[in-house]
Amino acid sequence: MTFSTWILSISGVVLLGVLIDIILPEGQTNRYLKSVFAFFVIFTVISPLPKLLNSDFSLYDFLDTEEVSIDISFISQINVQKLNALKNDIQTELNNSGYSGIYINITADIYSENMQIERIYADLANLVIDKNIANINSNKYEVVKKIITQQTGVEEGIITVYG
Repeated sequence: MTFSTWILSISGVVLLGVLIDIILPEGQTNRYLKSVFAFFVIFTVISPLPKLLNSDFSLYDFLDTEEVSIDISFISQINVQKLNALKNDIQTELNNSGYSGIYINITADIYSENMQIERIYADLANLVIDKNIANINSNKYEVVKKIITQQTGVEEGIITVYG
């Protein structure tokens, strides 16, 4: 890197900083972006120093990694949230259909990127059927299984209704 290139990169970073400061509104996000931007300004300013000291220095040695790994804890948290949302959706639909008090349990591999539902259990032990249902004598197990299938899109074979 020549001296003129170094000066141009510093002035370019400063102009970019002014532009970011003008465009972004005040607040929490602006403070964080300014901090990240300050980090890049420091690296831009000190990048030619190792060459002046006759050493091999590359910013890519610090930032470039060959490995990209998946954060399994993040994936599992997201999948647990998806399962809880699905469970709430099922229970809401069951309540809207006149079947309340049903406990839903969903098992899945939450550590997989492409989570697949393994089993869905519906416990009807505390079932309360609304008196306004047209056919109260219908098979409650089949009705609940049908509602769960419609809500989740899974096969009826992985749904277990008991109680």
